[in-house]
Amino acid sequence: MTQDLRPTTQAPQLVVVHVEKTAGTALIKALIEPNAPGYMRSASVTRYARHGWKAPAFIGHIPHGLHRFTRRPVRYATVIREPLERAVSWYYYIRGQDDIDLWERHPLRNFADRVTLVQFYRDERFENRQARFMAGLHYDRLYPTLRRSTLFRQRLLDAAKRNLESCAVFGVQDRFQDTVRAFEHTLGWTYAPQEKRWAAATKRRTLQDIDDLNPKILPKLRECHDLDYELYFFAQQLFQARYGWLAKTKVDL
Repeated sequence: MTQDLRPTTQAPQLVVVHVEKTAGTALIKALIEPNAPGYMRSASVTRYARHGWKAPAFIGHIPHGLHRFTRRPVRYATVIREPLERAVSWYYYIRGQDDIDLWERHPLRNFADRVTLVQFYRDERFENRQARFMAGLHYDRLYPTLRRSTLFRQRLLDAAKRNLESCAVFGVQDRFQDTVRAFEHTLGWTYAPQEKRWAAATKRRTLQDIDDLNPKILPKLRECHDLDYELYFFAQQLFQARYGWLAKTKVDL
């Protein structure tokens, strides 16, 4: 698949591993578009292997591992989010997508309408999505079959941590301003503030809303994201160790 790809002297490409609802769109608008014109966005490994490797930057809902499809040097970036905040945001985003764009219906909308929040994330396709994406393509593909194996789960988590450590730059969504600074500092980019997007017509429930309605839901939801939490706590510590000094700098966001 890689026989026609570029010589090894080509400039490194930034590949952003974008798990849904982890501030990826905000980074695209404010950092990637202004600083990497010609960037490509796709959720298809095939499309990356055919064309995406040529772009200065690539962002997609694809697990870590696209470097296997090119001889071009690749630098990874990502943003990690508090798992339950991300899970609730994505579920209600799917169910409210046609309130945001009247011409678009999310491909998971029919499924999300048929199941509860907890049932959605008990589906093996959507459990521990952040840890799986950071662990890599093979771990993500094997997870539905091997997710009950203690050894497999530990190896997946170890791989996710290693890949996060090896990222050229990464961020934590609940420290978005510091995340912007980390990207600016590491990549030599300039943050371009965007006007706030108009709010979706359907108000999405918060974790507090859900807990007030039924305090049994969040513990069950957390069980579906146990590896994500392990990665999230690791990411918080690593971010502080690597970029903590950036919090002392000032930038107008």
